[in-house]
Amino acid sequence: MNKALSLFLLSVLLLPAAGLAQHLKFVEADGALTLFDQDRPVFSYQKMTKSLQGQYPRANYVHPLYSLAGDSLTEDFPADHPHHRGVFWTWHQLYVGEKRVGDPWFCEGISWEVEKPLTVVEKETALLEATVYWVSTTSIDEDPEPDTLLQEQVKITYRKPAAAYYELDFEVVMVPLQEQLSIGGSEDEKGYGGFSVRLKTPDDLRFTSKTGALTPANTAVQAGGWVDVKGSFNPEAKEPAGVVIVCEPRDLENFQGWILRKKDSMQNVAFPGRVPMLLEKPLSFKNKLIVYSGGISREEIERIYAAFAREP
Repeated sequence: MNKALSLFLLSVLLLPAAGLAQHLKFVEADGALTLFDQDRPVFSYQKMTKSLQGQYPRANYVHPLYSLAGDSLTEDFPADHPHHRGVFWTWHQLYVGEKRVGDPWFCEGISWEVEKPLTVVEKETALLEATVYWVSTTSIDEDPEPDTLLQEQVKITYRKPAAAYYELDFEVVMVPLQEQLSIGGSEDEKGYGGFSVRLKTPDDLRFTSKTGALTPANTAVQAGGWVDVKGSFNPEAKEPAGVVIVCEPRDLENFQGWILRKKDSMQNVAFPGRVPMLLEKPLSFKNKLIVYSGGISREEIERIYAAFAREP
């Protein structure tokens, strides 16, 4: 076989492998990185600070989160809670020693400075990784310069193992850069704070867990490691869509349970509650979103959850 023919055959053999990677791509525009699967958007990560006419400035969150049909499932700057933003993870209380230095939930007192994210696409997987600094917008000591409070490592991984759903994994490691740095949830009986998803809330929104149907309450609901949120996010779609929110309760210090809402609010994996937690060492947690069309069985969710809980 001559050299030219050999090279031609090799190029033909490599075409399918190259094509696998090409159907996933990140596109940067308007301060955000958006992942596309073929021509369908999957999610956008907000890396530049965004505000509502100068109010509620924030970065380091996901919005929109898209359904398999390409419809936005999340809200940003909703009228009822303009500080809510897509998929986000933060808390009301932020202390250095006895001094309260901000309220990140309300986007007050800090800014999120995102270093240029790394994006990697490999066959059926796409990864976005970013280093984020929480910077105080005012000095916390006698030095007039703003202080860097915390370094955060964020990994967001996309997988699509089935035609009817895709998975989005979030891994967060928070390293305190100030002594006596503490975080805490809302200071009422709800104690909300942590990983949150501000989904749209259609009238037929319903919640289920491993044990069956869930009824949202004012305070946290005990529902194990996952909650399935399903509804007609796009009334014109042929099938309803759903998002399964997954956590690992054993890894969350003072896990409160699930703050769930049928209208005008977010869905929250609540920890550590109303009592602030001192960050004496790096805090790490992981979450998963399973975004599906039509329906997904509890058996399938349990299978995915079992694998998620076993991962180191």
